Amino acid sequence: MSEAMAPQVDDLPVHWLPGPDRHGVTLLARQVADAAGAPVVRGHEVPARLHGRPVHLHFSTGLFGSPEAARDVVDAWAAGTRLSLTLHDVPQPAEGSRWGRRAAVYSHLVARSSAWAVNSRWEATLAAAALPEAPRGPEVIPLPIVLEPRATGPTRAVGAGWAVLPADAPRARDGWIGVLGWVYPDKGHEEAIELAAALHSTGRALGVAALGGVVAGHDELADDLARLADRLGVAWHVTGYLDDDALVRAMHETTVPVAAHRHPSASGSVNSWVAAGRRPLLRENPSTIELDELRPGAHLVRPLDAWPAKVALAMDDPARTWLPRDYRPPHTLEDVVHAYRSWWAR
Repeated sequence: MSEAMAPQVDDLPVHWLPGPDRHGVTLLARQVADAAGAPVVRGHEVPARLHGRPVHLHFSTGLFGSPEAARDVVDAWAAGTRLSLTLHDVPQPAEGSRWGRRAAVYSHLVARSSAWAVNSRWEATLAAAALPEAPRGPEVIPLPIVLEPRATGPTRAVGAGWAVLPADAPRARDGWIGVLGWVYPDKGHEEAIELAAALHSTGRALGVAALGGVVAGHDELADDLARLADRLGVAWHVTGYLDDDALVRAMHETTVPVAAHRHPSASGSVNSWVAAGRRPLLRENPSTIELDELRPGAHLVRPLDAWPAKVALAMDDPARTWLPRDYRPPHTLEDVVHAYRSWWAR
């Protein structure tokens, strides 16, 4: 679509950001809105000036506290505006008892929307199972790479002390396996700890660092992970919330970046590793295979049982977990905003 045909700012949907600010979906919504030049509105009440106007929401039940609260709030917006949705954290059967509750809400809200999108073909497949009565299929728009300051490569020696990850932990003598994002069930922290324990037999002492804070209400999970790490003789460190600069430093300090989500979906944390110049080790599943097809060579995709050998290779040749300095990934924020503008225009 030519620039002359692109929708003007007045034609773009207002972006509704219900919060909380530090949630990954809210951060993405703000990035897309700012890059597109779209107006933004906050809060849960529908402003009178928006009645009948197009509004876009990046939706996850996690933004509202419970599926039922999400349904009630978004329902009011769908009644007063022309609401389009991008669905995140699409319900999948592996969630167990939560699947039915969340699927019912997603299905209801899609039926109330003017149009809807997901971030991967895999999530479109999940949506087909969770939303069998959806009146139309979704647009598929990948999550963007938001480029970050890049390091030159694996140059920091363990113990050099950049001040984010501890450099003097005896059980992390050889560095840190990094898991990016909130400490939350099924994010792969347990698998990372077990990976570090498996590497003990090779003489390598790696700790596990959770690069982020603990989701409210899940302190017990963090305690369980600490006990598991202690039992297996693995150093365990939770950084807490990191601002942008500190987060990039931590990603550059990490020895082996990993993502081992048990319930795969489009992942902003994987893209953040790539944006920071790292080549993360990903658990092989349909979602990560699709992601690697989208950005060939930007990830190390392997089944969990192959991870110890892959990490050992990465430690012998640290460049394996770094992208070339001149690597420019496809589907940057600019590319994704162009796709959104084209979709909104249709």
